[in-house]
Amino acid sequence: MRVLVTAAVAMALAAALHLPHGQWLTITAALGLRATYDETVTHLIQRVGGTVLGSVIAALLLALAPGQLAAALILFVFAVIAFTLRSVNFGYWMLFGTPVFLMLLDFSMPSNWTAAGERIILVVGGGVLAFLATRLLWPTGHAERLPAQLGQLLTVHADLVRATAAVVEGDAERLPHDKVVAAEQAVEAVTDSRNRLENERVPDTERIARLDDVISAARGVRDHLIAVARMARQDVEDVGPAPEILDRVADHLEETHDLLSAPEPADADLPPLRERLDDDFADLDAHLAKLARRRRAEIKEGVSTDEYTPLRHAVLQVSGTRYALRSLRKDVDDLVTQCLAAAPPSPGRRT
Repeated sequence: MRVLVTAAVAMALAAALHLPHGQWLTITAALGLRATYDETVTHLIQRVGGTVLGSVIAALLLALAPGQLAAALILFVFAVIAFTLRSVNFGYWMLFGTPVFLMLLDFSMPSNWTAAGERIILVVGGGVLAFLATRLLWPTGHAERLPAQLGQLLTVHADLVRATAAVVEGDAERLPHDKVVAAEQAVEAVTDSRNRLENERVPDTERIARLDDVISAARGVRDHLIAVARMARQDVEDVGPAPEILDRVADHLEETHDLLSAPEPADADLPPLRERLDDDFADLDAHLAKLARRRRAEIKEGVSTDEYTPLRHAVLQVSGTRYALRSLRKDVDDLVTQCLAAAPPSPGRRT
């Protein structure tokens, strides 16, 4: 809508003033707008600055009135430079592309150096319109979309946790690829909003820092879950309370999502995950200690320490899973805390 209104105003001005090259005003105004204030200003500086310098060069070339062969050679050189440097900086594209545009115009209709002056005025005018549009028209609303994006992030990671529990229990061979991809896409959506917030006219540095923590914690959660799933072996008879721990982690993420989206304040604060899992980790430690005693007894009976046995691999799996789950618990607590702090509060909701 912002681009539509800006383009309509530019076209109306071009029609009312009977501008011979009014399209330059409209193109600059419409294409100069970007998703954020900082991106718009940066793009306008590159577009307007490059156009002004390029128009000066074009005016000098048109004033010299080169022949068609010389003009074609000049066009070729400038076009090669413009297309080569376009991906480096848009300002280079405007700097070397403007003489190409104006000299190509001279091939289709008689033109002179005054066309370069008209282009400068119209591009500057279009830049002013774009700047006013990004300042005066509707706000971008990136912060307002954060609760939905953070809620989606919590939901897909809860699904990934439950899928990991299924792998540990032996109900699935591996993590579903689509759930891993969905988790990464949710993180990318939050990352995109974080970057857009950083490019606003007055960046909310505190919220941006919290979103950095959200992104880091979410990626840590995903990595720990992948590690747990890869360590899981279906031939282990007793995996201990690891699946129950994962289910509680998923419950915690889903409850956080409900708290994040609730329009009314919750009756009680959500306890930290580390407190909810103390008993479960005590059971996991006891289970690992039991396996270790059985392993020591197995070695005393004459089994080599390097020999493959199901009990040996059970000890390795449970000890590795225990370490990954403890790291997962910390990252989930960080993720939950920062999600609740980063989301803008809705009326009546306590953060």
